Amino acid sequence: MDAAFDVIAGLSETDLLTVIGSSAATPVEKQSAVLRTFGSEDLAARLEAKGLITLSWDDLSAGSVVTRGQRVVERIVQDWPGELRNRVCPLLRKGASEKQLAASLVPILVAHFVFPYVLALSIALYIARYLAEKLCEGWQPASA
Repeated sequence: MDAAFDVIAGLSETDLLTVIGSSAATPVEKQSAVLRTFGSEDLAARLEAKGLITLSWDDLSAGSVVTRGQRVVERIVQDWPGELRNRVCPLLRKGASEKQLAASLVPILVAHFVFPYVLALSIALYIARYLAEKLCEGWQPASA
């Protein structure tokens, strides 16, 4: 995790959300982006004219990808608050580092959501960096 974490940890909030949001691109958006990036302008224009590429660059903008990233994280936090709290809050109380918090979340993101490792790490780091405090407000450990 160290090498990947070091790269991901250096990303801004916007860049983290861009990585996360890229996972929400539809197959048509992915194909359109590839064709627009690697195909000729003529090819893209012909395919768009026939409705085979349905997106303009404006439709798949950096802002929309960041927004998608926010939605992905929000859904995870809303759908799995108990499991996330049980992993993060005890560590947060002990003063765990951002890296330790993220490392505690990666296994559940990979197991429950079948996310690729870099995506899971990005989501885990985002939650650890920007949402852990709020997630743990009012949290109490379960009585034994």
